[in-house]
Amino acid sequence: YLMDDVICVSPTSTPTQAPTTPITSSPSFEGETNAPTAFPEGPYILPEFSSENVVIPEPAVPNLNEVRTNCPHLQGILLDWHEPSTWEGQIPSAGSDVTLPANSKVVVTQSVVEELGLVIIPSTSQLIFGENSDGIRMDVEGMDVQGILRAGSEECRLETSLTITLHGDRPADITTNAVAPSYKGISVTGTVELHGKRYYRTWTKLAKSASPGDNFILLQHPVNWEPGQEIVLITTAVKDSREWHQNEKFTVASVGTSTQVGSIVYLTSTITHSHIANSGYQAEVGLLTRMITIQGAEDDSEPTDPDPLTCTGNWNFGNTGAPCPNTELTGYGGHIMVHSGGTGFVEGVELFRMGQTNVLGRYPMHFHVLGNECEDCYFKDSSVHRSFYRCISIHGTHNTTVSENVAYDVTGYCYYLEDGIEEDNTISFNLAAHVHIIGTPATGSGQTTPLTYQSSSLTLPADVTASGYYITNVHNNIIGNAASGGGAGFA
Repeated sequence: YLMDDVICVSPTSTPTQAPTTPITSSPSFEGETNAPTAFPEGPYILPEFSSENVVIPEPAVPNLNEVRTNCPHLQGILLDWHEPSTWEGQIPSAGSDVTLPANSKVVVTQSVVEELGLVIIPSTSQLIFGENSDGIRMDVEGMDVQGILRAGSEECRLETSLTITLHGDRPADITTNAVAPSYKGISVTGTVELHGKRYYRTWTKLAKSASPGDNFILLQHPVNWEPGQEIVLITTAVKDSREWHQNEKFTVASVGTSTQVGSIVYLTSTITHSHIANSGYQAEVGLLTRMITIQGAEDDSEPTDPDPLTCTGNWNFGNTGAPCPNTELTGYGGHIMVHSGGTGFVEGVELFRMGQTNVLGRYPMHFHVLGNECEDCYFKDSSVHRSFYRCISIHGTHNTTVSENVAYDVTGYCYYLEDGIEEDNTISFNLAAHVHIIGTPATGSGQTTPLTYQSSSLTLPADVTASGYYITNVHNNIIGNAASGGGAGFA
């Protein structure tokens, strides 16, 4: 199913006004012998105001030309990761666990060649990533952030690439025997601040249908996307599943401007399928690449039980393909978990090969049981793709913001209010696409389906109907989001 959610904003016409002098005494009712003694006060809903149009709101336009200030990596009194004196004479070696010196600010200004074990940031210390025209890479088993992990700031968003890769094999008993959240993850009980370059918009829609053979697309809005970045053109076919879909990923060749449409994006390859844009519906286009990337390692994250894409089932919109049972259950990517009083401020970040299938609490981005202690926390203008378990989970946490994100190719429910007690969070202007169920599809006859039970291969039974949004409490602000694929758009 393909759908957008909308919010009612300013009325398109002036609402009914209260009478200048409210009627408080009984009016004259012709033919009535038992007229009321007092008439209810207005305002009143009259036929011409009984319904109103709604419009899909727009995200705020950022200032993309703002001068950068407050760059953490340009502060004074920083210790250089690459200097032996920072480590009492010995730079951390491959495979070793690393604990930053107490009461220190350690800056990384170039790639760390060695693959490290667990990196611990004590409560009095900070690990700061800087900028390098060649990019910065770090490979670790995990991070335990008791202090502060920084890459840029709200006033100084990183403009060169940073990639943190998380390593670790999936334990055989992981669904029943949990491991520390710092294993193949970033465990945050302190503060994580990740601020990558601002791209706007993170997703938009086609201004004109895209046809097979085209090497360009016309978009409704201007974008500051860059050559070499990866984008996804969302399907407009009704069916969308692993074994049959028409989503397409492309690399940007260049971006042009136009007085007739928002922008023209030229592609390095040609389009294979038709993607519709008409007055009733237009395909979405999302940006996947970001300047900061947190990812699971390629050699130990992908499922060892991939769906062979050869199974069949009921005829469905011209296709009989179906998910193969007992497949895609072993994906084991990285994860970020903010918990136990921690705080998280993440924007402009790409989460790739993240999430751990059927492992409770191990999602690409997870605000875990923070109550009201993370009121200003956010996950914004980022992307999540090739996720093995969800996108962003808000769990027992209130007043956070999840906005302007792009999620694509996701196993299980994506944007996720975990317990149903979460309130006053804002989930706005996000895109969810190509969402995959876990287990056997919930199909039946009439209005019934077979019962589904929790098991080691299905931690949350609801994932048999996985969708873009899991809205378990309407006491939240759900604004301007879009969904494609999955059991439904919103559940």
